[in-house]
Amino acid sequence: MLSKRINIIKERIYHKKQSQKNDEMLESIYKAQKEWLDKENYFNFATDPDLVDFAIYEIEASKRKYAYLLKLAKEKNK
Repeated sequence: MLSKRINIIKERIYHKKQSQKNDEMLESIYKAQKEWLDKENYFNFATDPDLVDFAIYEIEASKRKYAYLLKLAKEKNK
């Protein structure tokens, strides 16, 4: 009986940790998306050619980060 209760508690802890990891993943995805949108907004107001180049570089990096996090999330939910 005690063994069964312990297993139930362990299972609940496991599911709680999985839920926290999922929440953290979603939060990372939302942050990456916001970062990408912020970089695009910066690009829209950049006037100096060097800053335009920098903004393009930053947008591409943000896009790749976002895509990577989405890929991880999809693979995790298979």
